[in-house]
Amino acid sequence: MTNAIVVKDIDSMRRQGINDVELQRGIRELRIGDFVKLTLLTRTGPCAGETLLVRITRTRSSRFDGQATVA
Repeated sequence: MTNAIVVKDIDSMRRQGINDVELQRGIRELRIGDFVKLTLLTRTGPCAGETLLVRITRTRSSRFDGQATVA
């Protein structure tokens, strides 16, 4: 049986109760070519997951598309 991957929208979670001005500013300033860390979690435990470095390849409104870099 494979583990399901959970992608959490941290910005959305923080907007529900935490006003993180620095995070909001950082997200607004993201541009094509920038790199972000994307953490993929599995449901098997609180620390089970992997962090990938992703390069933003396209932006549309508040949506970002990207490509993971190969180590």
